[in-house]
Amino acid sequence: MRRLSFAFAAALLAMPVGLAGSPSSAQEAEQQAADLVEQDQIFASEASANSRMEIELSKLATERAEDREVKQFAEHMVQEHDQMSQELSSILADLKVPQPDSMPAQAKSDLDRLSGLSGPSFDREYMKLMVRSHDKAAAAFGDQSEAGRNAALKKFASTHLGAIRAHLDRALTLDGKMSVATQTAPTDPLQSQGEANADAANIEPNKPIEQRTVADVVEQPVFTRDDELVGKIKEVMLDQTSRTCLAILPVGGVLGIGEKDVAVECSKLRHKADNEPKGALVVDATEDELKDSPAFEMSEKRYLHYPDDRKLGELGKF
Repeated sequence: MRRLSFAFAAALLAMPVGLAGSPSSAQEAEQQAADLVEQDQIFASEASANSRMEIELSKLATERAEDREVKQFAEHMVQEHDQMSQELSSILADLKVPQPDSMPAQAKSDLDRLSGLSGPSFDREYMKLMVRSHDKAAAAFGDQSEAGRNAALKKFASTHLGAIRAHLDRALTLDGKMSVATQTAPTDPLQSQGEANADAANIEPNKPIEQRTVADVVEQPVFTRDDELVGKIKEVMLDQTSRTCLAILPVGGVLGIGEKDVAVECSKLRHKADNEPKGALVVDATEDELKDSPAFEMSEKRYLHYPDDRKLGELGKF
């Protein structure tokens, strides 16, 4: 479990008497805050700060985002996180826990940096920030739903954990789309054709997929055989039951809702014929077939993670 600094614990107890209205109210507030165990305190701090940051960043994105899907995602984030923030604020108010009146320094820095961008650069940076913040939020909500002691905070985390994970999955997909757009953008007109060919040659598109390492394929964009972008491979695993190499990637959903991870046999992957973008892969399936596939559910007893330097052909049958 992550450790909480004494500074934050002290801050929870440092509610001025004047704000409480009477010494007895102040004592009640101190007791309410003191009753929160470390896990509850961590969650209260991280969830409040993270939600506020995502709202501010997403409000900016609703105005600045150029990509339609990114703008829709931002609008969805403002709506959902505003509702979550209000619900959490109500819970903390009932617990007499003081709430921060400003964003953390890092969040302010991120907002300032994002404010200076526009067009595709803005979209890319915004989605990277959304992946980072939702990854952190998913961990915080997951920890609270399992280890939280305060009933109200634990219920809040359990109720919204699925939505947070859906937001993360959608953010990862859009981040992958932005990365693909960057890779397929026109190259420098001053670059010689020889240099461009040399760069493409470094990808070794004809190298058998089973000779690729895990690191070669993770985070690479995957297209269907109909040339529809699916997303990026999240991880590669070994199914110990069937001894099969599996690539895990997200499919389906609208704004993260209904999206799921599916496992695709590594033998069904091949390199994209035109190598655009570089390193891109094709799965021998249609988008509908992938959507109809069962959701991948992690089981440490059945599936194993392998080191990045292991070749896919060493992980299981092809």
